[in-house]
Amino acid sequence: MRLPTFGTSLVPCIGARGPFGLLSPAEGLTQSHLIPCQTLNPYEVSLDGFKAINDRFGHAEGDRALSAFAAQLRHALRDSDVVGRLGGDEFVALLTGTDATVCSATLARLEAEMAALNRHAARGYAIEFSVGAIQFEPARHDGIAALLAEADASMYENKAFRKAGQHLQPMAEAGRIQ
Repeated sequence: MRLPTFGTSLVPCIGARGPFGLLSPAEGLTQSHLIPCQTLNPYEVSLDGFKAINDRFGHAEGDRALSAFAAQLRHALRDSDVVGRLGGDEFVALLTGTDATVCSATLARLEAEMAALNRHAARGYAIEFSVGAIQFEPARHDGIAALLAEADASMYENKAFRKAGQHLQPMAEAGRIQ
């Protein structure tokens, strides 16, 4: 079965936590049992240094960076996964029917694709990102909103870790995807 995607353009899913964003359709899919909540694992992703790209190269180039990242994110995911832009430089991907192995492989694929894109693009900057990944746990999560809130917190933890000069903190080390 092919589940709906919410696209990778710059506009869909703005305010994804709101009534017409990503949260409502995702909750609808889980409530209709098209996606069991137990197999739904969100990634929240934020571009690192996005403000500097806009400030140095202009907003048009910032838009190109967002588009390039969104295309790589969509490419790294499966057709059954749902992806959308939360706003600014933040995206969310809901990986469906997954386990820790699939989640780790997806993140590794995205990292490799972004590294290759950065090596071959002559932009004057690299597109880098921080990610928060959460695995559903019935004792802690009563729905999509709780999953997304924890993914958001995990993403900010990883962003701080990277800002301190560390590489992307592995999800298992972060205590998230086990």
